[in-house]
Amino acid sequence: SELIIRSSSPIFQPTVNFHTGYLFFINEDKVKAIELDGRDHRNVYTISDEPVESFLLSDKGEVLTTFTDTHLKISTIR
Repeated sequence: SELIIRSSSPIFQPTVNFHTGYLFFINEDKVKAIELDGRDHRNVYTISDEPVESFLLSDKGEVLTTFTDTHLKISTIR
């Protein structure tokens, strides 16, 4: 066990994708991804440009589907 991320705002829907080695989650209404390889330091990437309520990630981590009240967006991320 080790600390992956610390945040003053809530983290929702943490999803580990072992195929890519990233943890995807919602923080501050944005989908973010963080590298699980902590040899140097963990890089955090903001994936979504707009606020989202939830997301689905394909098994291989190639397709990200985000949901809001009124929109569904499918993105290829790999």
